[in-house]
Amino acid sequence: MFQFTGNGFSRDRDDPTKSTRNPFGGQGPTLPSNWIIEWDRFTNKSDPDEAHFARRIDTRLAPPINQMVNEGTGAAIQDDANRPLRELLRHLARRNLLRGYLLSLPTGQAAAVEMGVPTLSETELRQGNADAVNAALEQGGFLQHTPLWYYLLKEAEVRANGNALGELGSRIVCETIVGLLRNDPNAYLSQRGGWDPSEGVTLDNGDPIVTIRDFLAFAGLPA
Repeated sequence: MFQFTGNGFSRDRDDPTKSTRNPFGGQGPTLPSNWIIEWDRFTNKSDPDEAHFARRIDTRLAPPINQMVNEGTGAAIQDDANRPLRELLRHLARRNLLRGYLLSLPTGQAAAVEMGVPTLSETELRQGNADAVNAALEQGGFLQHTPLWYYLLKEAEVRANGNALGELGSRIVCETIVGLLRNDPNAYLSQRGGWDPSEGVTLDNGDPIVTIRDFLAFAGLPA
């Protein structure tokens, strides 16, 4: 079974929608048995069905998360006065942008400058967009002060062809993971005389580990 361990939170087994605090020192409950990871969809690159693969990372949301029909269905918010709230709950982009604003997250440009990463140009931020999107970016001053969530998606789209996060997005993810490891007393970084990241990790034949299939092979699992 998979567990939420080391991320500070866990899920209640009987109620997967309920989060419970799980400090680094303890083990969280296992995930429900029906939360199954289909590893072949991560590793089977010869599968002819494109629907079995992840979409590229870009600013175009897949229909199921662009219009989340199962959100905003609670009886308490069905009256006309709560129509704006229902609409907000059903649109992931609006929710993420509003959340970033309310949390006072830095703009993409500010985060890039702070981390010493080349910022996206206005041309890159406009690249491949619909006219309505570019108009919104221009009218709101977002070409110079781009919301971080949108900026990271656009960076992946124009700098990595959607196949990976861009430099800023990658740095944020990697530094978050490193921060978690540094604050976890059970992580390898806290163990004396153990493995050191500078030593690297390779497969038995000496090949580097660069894909999920490689990770599974290293762990001795069928891929």
